Amino acid sequence: MNPKIIILFGRSGCGKGTQAKLLQKEFGFDYLGTGDLVRAKAKENDEKGKHVKEVLQRGDRVEKNIVFGLWEKDVRKIKEKEKL
Repeated sequence: MNPKIIILFGRSGCGKGTQAKLLQKEFGFDYLGTGDLVRAKAKENDEKGKHVKEVLQRGDRVEKNIVFGLWEKDVRKIKEKEKL
């Protein structure tokens, strides 16, 4: 089966997460929220977590290579779940 991927883009607070969670509830999609992933990483006490926390405290954007790494980690989790 080919996976269906929906990507929602928009400014902070515009309702992307709200809409994604409604799609998740209605259709059973998996949900990856970039903000959720980044905030969770910032709570970790490893080198990358500390860096992300500093970036967020400055009000800057987290580097895309870090964001892509967080996405990749969660996509792998979803793929593993689908194999069960």
